[in-house]
Amino acid sequence: MSSPRSPVFEALLPTPLGPMVALASDAALECLHFADQPHPPALSHLSASRLPALFLSSGSSPAARVLQATSQWLDSYFAGENPSASLVAVGSPASTVAQAVFSHLAAIPLGQTTTYQALAHEVEVSTGKPTSARGVASVLAHNPVLLLRPCHRVVASSGALSGYAGGVKRKRELLTLERTWAGLA
Repeated sequence: MSSPRSPVFEALLPTPLGPMVALASDAALECLHFADQPHPPALSHLSASRLPALFLSSGSSPAARVLQATSQWLDSYFAGENPSASLVAVGSPASTVAQAVFSHLAAIPLGQTTTYQALAHEVEVSTGKPTSARGVASVLAHNPVLLLRPCHRVVASSGALSGYAGGVKRKRELLTLERTWAGLA
């Protein structure tokens, strides 16, 4: 995450599932969440200045470029193009376990899911640190960058949809869209 003194800029980006708030520093996308989600990420260390749409489309600052890349990524994603998350620089999580969770999360293919338990096992094997399904769920619950870190692809062991910051309805819609795009529906 950026330091408290780093300038952070905010943009409201339209998507078919509702507008998303994007916060970017000069170095990376720090946050991407749905504007109406009940519990936005706790990023009290960030103090954002809202960017007008004109600045976002024509700005040349590093933060504007991060927000432009995010907007383009979202457009490609919702067009079913499966863009690489590496097209947008994303702030790094602080803990080794969170880094491992997000790394394994990125490997879940479009249109597919895994369980919290299976993800915990993968993280435990790769880090050598005991990791529980609840620990993984906690990391994902605090994921400040929705969609680019596709936590919506993680489901309960029973297959039930639960625990998505953007809401279970959106989680279902995202998984349905992705399955269609991947030819699995």
